[in-house]
Amino acid sequence: MKTKEMFAEGKTKIILGSDEPGQVLVQSKDSITAGDGAKRDEITNKGIHANLTTSRVFSFLNRCGLQTHFIKIIDDRTFLAKQCDMIPLEVVARRLAFGSYLKRYPGTPEEWRFTPPLVELFLKDDARHDPFMEPFAVLHEKITSRSGKSLTLEHLEKMQKQCRLIFEILEKAWACQDVTLVDLKVEFGFDSNGDLLLSDVIDNDSWRIWLHGEKSQMKDKQLYRDLPKSSQEALQAIETNYREVAQMTERFLSPVKGRVEVLLGSKKDELFIESMARMLSQLEVPYAVTVSSAHKTTEKLLRKIQETEGFGEPVIFIAVAGRSNGLGPVADGNTAYPVINCPILSERFAGEELFSSLYLPSGLSCVTILDPEAAALAAAKMLSLYSPVLFGKIKVLKYKAAEL
Repeated sequence: MKTKEMFAEGKTKIILGSDEPGQVLVQSKDSITAGDGAKRDEITNKGIHANLTTSRVFSFLNRCGLQTHFIKIIDDRTFLAKQCDMIPLEVVARRLAFGSYLKRYPGTPEEWRFTPPLVELFLKDDARHDPFMEPFAVLHEKITSRSGKSLTLEHLEKMQKQCRLIFEILEKAWACQDVTLVDLKVEFGFDSNGDLLLSDVIDNDSWRIWLHGEKSQMKDKQLYRDLPKSSQEALQAIETNYREVAQMTERFLSPVKGRVEVLLGSKKDELFIESMARMLSQLEVPYAVTVSSAHKTTEKLLRKIQETEGFGEPVIFIAVAGRSNGLGPVADGNTAYPVINCPILSERFAGEELFSSLYLPSGLSCVTILDPEAAALAAAKMLSLYSPVLFGKIKVLKYKAAEL
């Protein structure tokens, strides 16, 4: 095998050239460090666990629609990425006050909850102990990327916004496993087109995570920082934690749990739901369409509801019907799952048929959304309570819409 050119080597990883221009190989080492490198040890297989964690986290974020430098995993210790002009800043998002934050602000109660997550910038400079920097200080010191590209306030604000977005997506992914994401460190770089990309790695050195929200059940690098002595037994326990965390990140990529059942009052209504189908497909939400009139084929409708509930997974019903919309209310009266009315209004009745979707008998709770695409998005939001990928896709969709 041809030896690859080494571009850079850090405390825990090596950057190598690849066979494709504009791409690099990122190789994780077994090293673990703390205190700006003052404390250092080797943990067998740590590099394997780090590479697997990073590859799964970046694959998850890519699937959510976020741009990153990650391309694909190559082997146990290596992944392929876009070559980026790295920015020497660590961007840190905090949900709970802990670690260095408490040292800088000693009056803050431990585990104080930041809402929204607090985002801070730190200069990567071991000699200065990675100092905290306000955006104006970054600009004042004229800090540049590794190649000398100047940073603007827009770059800094975008990094902060993306860091908060990434944190909230990963926070949800961990919460689905009853794990609290306390804080997260990420880095960014410019690709060959000058676009700002999430880069570097996100592994078990990059965050603090507590099982069941209990500090005593932390699974991250803090365990190493707190070690009074690096005994073989203690390092082995840390390796076990890193392996378990890598295994847990596999669940981030689980398929969407649940489905949407679109109920049509008539086959003629299929044209009306084209935008609904596109939105569900874009978000990778499983869905099915059934034609069943609440008035003409009531027995078929009730049987379909029972069959759908029998799948044993979350389901959201969307009822699409025109004229007198009994479809949504009848469905809602016969299921404990959410029902969304998406009635088809016509000029013939000047929209007055809407009232059959709004004025409901007691005990019914179906909501009404007129736009079919919006109805699909509402259903997807409900299912995102159970799905990290779907939650992430919707978060990224909202983020991109806000940037337009």
